[in-house]
Amino acid sequence: MADIDEGIGDLTNSVVDQTTGDELATVILSYPNLTQQQRKETIPWRFNWQNEVNDPKREVLALLVVGPLSVEGLMSIEVASGYVLVHLLESAPHNVRRAVEAHRKKHDAIEEERAALAFLKKRRKEGALVKNTRCETRD
Repeated sequence: MADIDEGIGDLTNSVVDQTTGDELATVILSYPNLTQQQRKETIPWRFNWQNEVNDPKREVLALLVVGPLSVEGLMSIEVASGYVLVHLLESAPHNVRRAVEAHRKKHDAIEEERAALAFLKKRRKEGALVKNTRCETRD
């Protein structure tokens, strides 16, 4: 299995629409309570959730956004003596794509800014820019 390198953006009490900043109402359902269509949507996810569902020691829970009741995440847990073991936790692929795209946009903008800064510094050294031109970067 390939390494997983996904970060957590923000910890919130809800699902947040990244385009509006609105917190969306959510509900948690046990996987067997999902509709056939909702279960079908989880087939192309990174993990094989059917294996988790078929394990009698584990319970699979789904986080859904209220409204269209779209599955936003799944979690496989095992209730043990004195603790709860989380076996798998996955965000819906459409959420991961959005996060990766946002990260890439931010990263690309920083790289473009640094390239422009390097060009300006070089031009200043060559005497092509006025001496008081400011060259700085923001991280």
